[in-house]
Amino acid sequence: MKYLLRVVGPVMVAIGAFAFGGCTIFDPAEEIPSYVRINSISLQINNAVIEGTGSQKITDAWVYIDGDLIGAFEMPVSVPVLKEGTHTILVLAGIKQNGLSSTRAIYPNYRGWSSTITLTRGEIVTVAPVVDYYPATNFVWMCNFEPPGVNIDASGGPWPNRLQVISGAQAFEGNSGYVTLTSDTNEFYAQNNTPLTFNGAFGIYLELNYKCNQNFVVGIYNTTTATYLPWCDVQASTEWNKIYIQLNDAVTTQPPNGIYYVYIAMKKADDVANPWLAIDNIKLIN
Repeated sequence: MKYLLRVVGPVMVAIGAFAFGGCTIFDPAEEIPSYVRINSISLQINNAVIEGTGSQKITDAWVYIDGDLIGAFEMPVSVPVLKEGTHTILVLAGIKQNGLSSTRAIYPNYRGWSSTITLTRGEIVTVAPVVDYYPATNFVWMCNFEPPGVNIDASGGPWPNRLQVISGAQAFEGNSGYVTLTSDTNEFYAQNNTPLTFNGAFGIYLELNYKCNQNFVVGIYNTTTATYLPWCDVQASTEWNKIYIQLNDAVTTQPPNGIYYVYIAMKKADDVANPWLAIDNIKLIN
């Protein structure tokens, strides 16, 4: 009976209000939010020898206040928060996984930024989050095309090694790798030079700076089953770009205990006269 009264009571009040045409129903006043302004998230490199470049493409901020998720926001953004006073903020770095806007995710290899902020309703407080790699991050393959050696194998398949090392204005940082294709030499394949076993299938990402005038593919090769698995079709970008390619799901499609190479491949498209690809700062993380 009490439940019926809770439901029926408001209905009867509403009917009564409309019956007496002189009555007006007011909406409760909306709360005035405080705002947290985030223009960008920076990446701090603590050990360049181990962690490599500070290049990043963090597009989104995942914002928590006092442990509660407020939301994920593309930056720059002023985040509305229905709180005031002193609170703890946590910001995690968000990426476009596999370069796709439809697969935005927290990047699991970056440690979040936390601080204490004071919120005032109707006012903006600006924060400048700085994230870094977790100390336990395992960089299983890195290649930045700098001396003393280039640890990438581009001699696979029936075609010769056509990967050049370039520098100057065409390179991204210092030196970069570069390849061109023609109608005669119309395929390119390169992989890490040492086979790998992954420590579980979580947090496996390939970070890569690139530019190209034609799509290319990143995939895995399982030496145990002799299986090539093209995984991510990377879209052409004639300006330097960065991509985070999630390989967890690729590995889980394979039988356990596989031994792998991660590869980058391009085949000349019929409608592109002179395909080219430049790459730099390869980081394979597990």
